[in-house]
Amino acid sequence: MKKIAAILKIEIFNIFYFIFYFLPGYYLSNKLRGWFMGLFLKEKGKKLTLNREVIFEVPKNISIGNNVHINARCWFSGGGNLTIGDNVLIGPHVIIHTANHNFENRLITIDKQGHTLKPVVIKNDVWLGANCTILPGVTINEGCVIGAGSVVTKDTEPFGIYVGVPAKKIKERT
Repeated sequence: MKKIAAILKIEIFNIFYFIFYFLPGYYLSNKLRGWFMGLFLKEKGKKLTLNREVIFEVPKNISIGNNVHINARCWFSGGGNLTIGDNVLIGPHVIIHTANHNFENRLITIDKQGHTLKPVVIKNDVWLGANCTILPGVTINEGCVIGAGSVVTKDTEPFGIYVGVPAKKIKERT
């Protein structure tokens, strides 16, 4: 019975989120999406704005701080826990993974080997440029800027500016 209730809760969430997902407009719609998603997140601070077509997998494991702005078509995995601090800007098409498929055993197909879950932490005052990918187990430290198209595979240093695949520090914010 608990499994059926959990499935129904997810389906009801998806039906209502679909309505908010495609709301036209910008300012008011972004605020409404932020409010609605906040009902399902583990924690939500003040002033969360979500642009169109943002997807949260396992929102109950995602915590978002104050004054966070998430642009269009982002995808966030909460399976391994995701924490986003205060005053964070997230550009369009950003992907944040907290899970990876296991694939070590060649005798078992990848889809049957399960997942490894690792948390991702995005600290305060961070800007993730468009099309960034943040991989499981990474901490983006305070004040970092991650350049567009970068893939972050390791923890960053505070106030660093990172670019590339894999992302490398090119300088510090002054």
